[in-house]
Amino acid sequence: MKSISIYAVTRNQNIEQLQKLERQLLGREYFLKMRTWELESMRSLVRELEAHMDEVYALCFFYSFQIPRLGKEFDLLQIKDEQIVNIELKSGAVSDETIRKQLTQNRYYLSVLGRPIYSYTYISSQNRLVRLTNHDHIVEADWTGSSCAGTGKTLLLYDIAMKLSQKHKVCMIHCGEAGKKWEILHERLRRIDFWPDNQKKNAMNLEDYSAILVDEVHLPDVQIFRLTNRIRTNAEYLAVVLNDRYYYDEEGYLRSSTQARKEMSDVRKLFHDLNQAKESLALIILGNKEVYGRLLNLLQG
Repeated sequence: MKSISIYAVTRNQNIEQLQKLERQLLGREYFLKMRTWELESMRSLVRELEAHMDEVYALCFFYSFQIPRLGKEFDLLQIKDEQIVNIELKSGAVSDETIRKQLTQNRYYLSVLGRPIYSYTYISSQNRLVRLTNHDHIVEADWTGSSCAGTGKTLLLYDIAMKLSQKHKVCMIHCGEAGKKWEILHERLRRIDFWPDNQKKNAMNLEDYSAILVDEVHLPDVQIFRLTNRIRTNAEYLAVVLNDRYYYDEEGYLRSSTQARKEMSDVRKLFHDLNQAKESLALIILGNKEVYGRLLNLLQG
């Protein structure tokens, strides 16, 4: 099972298409019966997150995840090397005690992974986000300070650092006060060296590192180097756009409403592009519900 972008699954589409998309993106073996109220709660959550963070589209969770043989279900679950985030969704008012019992039980099951756990419940009818403290109390959560919002770019930088550190020596420099709130992660990520920017001139030898990542950087005096040699792009990862000019004819063949006479036709060029992908292919459907629906059906096998 894979994690998915909660932004992607909350875009405007019907339940049938959404169930097919959810199954495809998560790699689920069966169709999940999605509940309308839960979907609306998730949409409300995403809208609120968009007001407090820049890259909601990159926020990925396991959706409706069940622990095998136990039947325990988590609405939204994010599992990373440095932390776990659990968000439960509610549509109507519910008591703090009920919330506390559910989040406490969830944390008990997740504690076997041995990572810091951040537990939240979002009540869409009240637009209320609460969290479970380390002392098992329910308190109001700060959208700007929560672990699920306001940390998009930095968390992405940490992910990059973790992947690079598997084969390379990596250093991360935090500018200003940015690094203090991440100290708990620094204790766990032993392969990476962390430095505040006020130490970079005294104690650091940057030549020792294969990769240097800088968080919350400001650029007052930076020397710019321009690349002079041509850099060849590769096709390991390819994105192809299908807009409203594509359609399927009565015999089920993909066609285009604009057929070039002298140049390669749109469909022929499309298949030529698809053949360039070596590892991963992304299909972007723009304003074409018919083609989007047909592709979802094809992907279900």
